[in-house]
Amino acid sequence: MSKIIKLKIILIFIMFVNVSWAKVVHIRVTEAMDVGIKLVVLPFNNSIKSSKNLNEISYIVGSDLNYSGQFKVLDLDLEDLDVVEKIPTNAQEIDFTFWRRLGAEYLLITKLYPVQNAANLVVNLQLIDLYKPLEPISLNTEIEKYPNEAPRKLAHRISDVIFEKLLGIRGFFNTKIAYIRAEHLGEKNPVYSLNIADFDGFNEHKLISTKYPLMSPNWSRDGKKISFVSFKDNRANISIADLESNKVTILTSYPGINGAPAWSPDGNKLALVLSKDGNPKIYTLDLINGNLQKITNGIAIDTEPFWSSNSKEIFFTSNRGGKPQIYKISLLDREIQRITFKGEYNATPSLTPDNKSLVMLHCTKNCSKTDTGYNIAVQSLDNGNVKVLTKIGMEDSPVISPNGVTVLYSTEHNKNDNNRILAVVSIDGHFSSYLPIPGNGSIKNPAWSPFLE
Repeated sequence: MSKIIKLKIILIFIMFVNVSWAKVVHIRVTEAMDVGIKLVVLPFNNSIKSSKNLNEISYIVGSDLNYSGQFKVLDLDLEDLDVVEKIPTNAQEIDFTFWRRLGAEYLLITKLYPVQNAANLVVNLQLIDLYKPLEPISLNTEIEKYPNEAPRKLAHRISDVIFEKLLGIRGFFNTKIAYIRAEHLGEKNPVYSLNIADFDGFNEHKLISTKYPLMSPNWSRDGKKISFVSFKDNRANISIADLESNKVTILTSYPGINGAPAWSPDGNKLALVLSKDGNPKIYTLDLINGNLQKITNGIAIDTEPFWSSNSKEIFFTSNRGGKPQIYKISLLDREIQRITFKGEYNATPSLTPDNKSLVMLHCTKNCSKTDTGYNIAVQSLDNGNVKVLTKIGMEDSPVISPNGVTVLYSTEHNKNDNNRILAVVSIDGHFSSYLPIPGNGSIKNPAWSPFLE
């Protein structure tokens, strides 16, 4: 193969994965849009004089519910004596007119208390519909009390209870995210790190730090390992970091591209992209016996694999139709089917847990002439309808929360700002927010963990 053809392949691959970095990141949190269930989270145990920990937990629960995009948690001004006087100690004391006038639809009353052996906590919830006061939702749920548990983690666990009980959907508040941070770019000694944080960007932990570029983190289905791409010694390799032992193992280091690792649902295989035999193609690597199998063939560039939940299909990005679009291949008979047709550019596929929707990076037209037309979009796999979820047009790397209600992605704050940050948008597009991750550097390639408990 000629050097020109090889160079062209590499350039197109880079266009697919979009590995550009910016220099500095300043994280700001936007307010939740005026959508969702309008809710007031009252102070826990019905007291503004609750312990510092209880007040902190109450605040974090409100923030969690806001981030879900399903609730609009209203601010509660505890410095306002009129508000303080109206905080009920029980449902019988609620002034329905007062709270409705503040714009609330529901009041959430939460009480925490230990059971007799103090090993567990009872979470008592009362959700009061301010327009149907005779139909309250009340429940008691026991959760395990972890030794020396931080208030933030306990708050996330309580948020999960509230979310599931009110909506019937498992909450994602006790999950983690991983991402790549690049610092000191353009300087003599840049630093790249693979980081882990709570779903909302707090409690960042640096897993790996190196002078070599990193990209494409992907969680194993049990949440105990992360695969990623490293460019150590200017040669790409696919590695796995074990989160319990902190051990890093290199899996592949073939000549050319080693990229886009994706775990199979059973955790026994990785789908990945290799160019060792020519153009980039999709392969699967059996992690038990080491068997490497080529899945796609031909002259096209195939990349960004994503497994279906039944492990029978792999969705991927390919230029086999002339421009980047999303396809799927059956692992049983190798039949390939094109999935996306609307827009000039569709890439970076991921599926919602119910396998009904495809989330992707989408550009409608003039994609080769602009850097500002790339948005996060969702396509129905039933009827092919496409809905664009974001507006800035500088987005990339969308990943879906394990419960399917929220999309995490990397973006620039606006079209005149080169800073890369992380943001979330609800799957219906009605809520969006930036993640409050402190520190310097450019943040990209987010990955969302599975449910961890």
